[in-house]
Amino acid sequence: MDKVLITGGAGFIGSNLATVLLNLGYEVVIIDNLSTGRRENVPPKAKFYEVDIVNPLVNGVVFKEKPKVIFHLAALTDTTISEDSIRKDIKVNLIGTLNILRGARAANVEKFIFTSTAAVYGNSSSLPIKETAKTCPISPYGIGKLTCENYIRIFCEAEGIKYTILRYSNVYGPRQYPKGESGAIPIFIQKVLKGETPTLFGNGKQIRDYIYVDDVVSATQKAIARADAKILNVSTSIGTSTEKLYKMVVQKLCLNPPKGEPRQRFKQSRPGEIKKSILANSLAKRQLGWQPKIDLSTGIEKTIEWWREQKW
Repeated sequence: MDKVLITGGAGFIGSNLATVLLNLGYEVVIIDNLSTGRRENVPPKAKFYEVDIVNPLVNGVVFKEKPKVIFHLAALTDTTISEDSIRKDIKVNLIGTLNILRGARAANVEKFIFTSTAAVYGNSSSLPIKETAKTCPISPYGIGKLTCENYIRIFCEAEGIKYTILRYSNVYGPRQYPKGESGAIPIFIQKVLKGETPTLFGNGKQIRDYIYVDDVVSATQKAIARADAKILNVSTSIGTSTEKLYKMVVQKLCLNPPKGEPRQRFKQSRPGEIKKSILANSLAKRQLGWQPKIDLSTGIEKTIEWWREQKW
């Protein structure tokens, strides 16, 4: 039985990945500081360490466990543009990644799988965005992730460690809690269920490529045995506006809004916010033998079903 280690494994995507890997027969070790992850998300059969990737002691955990594969998902996802957010991004995303890489080298890890983001592209003029497109991030988060990609590439090549970098589009689904732009769907669900009016930044015309978490997990676990030294977009290649997304959530909740359009507030767009982001996924399909299976309508229904079961 191969052992894998997941940083951020108590979080939204990480915990879903852990569950699937356990079901596939892998031995799973999770590292998470529980700053945004939740202890109840950790599968009972997984081994759990509550430790921050910024702490150099994390190297010892990796060395002790000696996993065959590391999935590095732990990250700070703040897109705010400020000196404080830049400092935090450098500390968590860069220093933390370096710590995990050091641990991987000491433990003779065979493969390092890094989850990056569509934010590395910034506002691309060509849609859908291919992996060969110019990278021009406009937020500290995007800059940090792109920098990590480059460090991982040169580090792993120098140390003889296989690696794959996966650039996710906007992931949604069960266990995602309202936070930031990437949490638009849970924000809308929670607000509507509470009878509150959500805020849409800009004019609601921003386009995003929403992909269900099960499809992301499927692509990620397939990278264990495939796509060495590759950078791949993991996406649906389908764009949806924020305004349309909100209307879909309202419709799926089977609520009857007042006559006319569903209620929402609009605020000025935030600095660092991308206007249109749709990622081409043809390379991931070829390299991973993968394709997304859950359409947005079905995914929203599944997410709502999970939310109705929560006590919040």
